[in-house]
Amino acid sequence: MVGAKDIFHTLVEELGDVIFTMDTGGLLSYVSPAIERLVGVEPNQLIGANLDKFIHPDDLPGVRKTFERSLKRDATKFEFRFLSETGAVRHVRMAVRRIKSNGRIAGLAGSITDITELKDVEQTAQQLELKYRNLVEWIPAAVYTDAVDEYSSTLFISPQIEKMTGYPPKDWVGEPRFWLDIIHPDDRPGVILENERTNATGDSFQMEYRVIARDGREVWIRDESALLRDADGKPICWQGVMLDITERKTA
Repeated sequence: MVGAKDIFHTLVEELGDVIFTMDTGGLLSYVSPAIERLVGVEPNQLIGANLDKFIHPDDLPGVRKTFERSLKRDATKFEFRFLSETGAVRHVRMAVRRIKSNGRIAGLAGSITDITELKDVEQTAQQLELKYRNLVEWIPAAVYTDAVDEYSSTLFISPQIEKMTGYPPKDWVGEPRFWLDIIHPDDRPGVILENERTNATGDSFQMEYRVIARDGREVWIRDESALLRDADGKPICWQGVMLDITERKTA
């Protein structure tokens, strides 16, 4: 008959995460086979040793301090970098919990999850966002994202808007009615009607109107936006661009 201990070891050895136990000095008393995929060393070679040689040198001081703190609290989760035998860098998330024996702290038990792919995706997303922002801030127009609501509240607007109107992006994002409130009084009713119509139909918004700049100037704006939808067709937001056409209108 298979015992509970055998079942436990079978389950642990099939897990993708590394399972381990260590004493209060940081020496491993058990580590599951998944460690070999992570660092390239068989588990039996690590028993009685610590993980220091596999921890990135820049992260090692912080990891040691975290282990020390973990012996004084119930549970801890943290992230750092591992170095395999071949020098490959792997990002990992570790979770540890104290082990008690006869009422005394005997060491730590925990798991190590390889999150390298997740970190790669995050880094790629950050790079794409940076490229997008650089592109947006370079073009001679203000790019914006609006909520799908009564006022088309501004969620994001690029820095060019301050040069156009004198109002910085934080003013636009901070007040739901800001966009409507700075539209020239003679143009506002028509803009409101078109905004209501496009919100109801999902048609693209295209209008030319005046806004009153911070210094009192009348600035002509060409405003175009399209409604973005999710995979189910549900509206997400308005994505648009504002162009200063004052010189053309004056001419």
